[in-house]
Amino acid sequence: MKILADLVNHIFPASSSQPKKDVLLSSSAVNQAEIDFSDTSLYEFEETKKLVQHVKNAFALIEKKGESAFSELRTDPWYTNSSYIFVAGLDGMGFVNPPAPELEGQNVLHLKNSWGTQMIKQYLDELTLHGKKAVWVHYLGINPHSGQEDWKSSFVMKAESPSGKGYAVGSGIYNMKMERVLVGEDIKDTCELIEKEGLGAVRQLMTDKYFKDTFQIFTQ
Repeated sequence: MKILADLVNHIFPASSSQPKKDVLLSSSAVNQAEIDFSDTSLYEFEETKKLVQHVKNAFALIEKKGESAFSELRTDPWYTNSSYIFVAGLDGMGFVNPPAPELEGQNVLHLKNSWGTQMIKQYLDELTLHGKKAVWVHYLGINPHSGQEDWKSSFVMKAESPSGKGYAVGSGIYNMKMERVLVGEDIKDTCELIEKEGLGAVRQLMTDKYFKDTFQIFTQ
């Protein structure tokens, strides 16, 4: 698949001394405020609905059984040739990762892809620092079927076991079909980043702030 996410029209002035300008971001999706991403009715594609429901079921299992559910999550139907559930502590400790069991029992917060994106830190920050209960993260990862880096979209929820300990539980899809609701959220995050960092936001937007084959257009 040819990834178009690298295509960005950057027409901000080169000099950071220029006065702050208003920025218009164009998207085919409508920006939305607070969204419950665990609501399967938000999504258009069946594969997205199935992924979200799969994670919700694992979330419910952990909330009911706690840590005793981990061994179950390493087996079918949770772990198959096409999908698996992963579980991490809110501090980054890995607990369930069936295709990479060597990561279990280790802190995985530092893991990065070829772009330098810390995928696990990305979703843990959303769940802990920003207090969200369910999030999507989009990043490049090694697709086991192709052996190449492809876009992976992971849905992650924050669960609490009966012991009171918090966990991030999720699963992902490679080259997922684009959902309009997720593009809308990406535009919202981009606006917030530009308002916070101004021109300094552009470099970040040219690395890991994309959802699959989309790009964002900036005008003065």
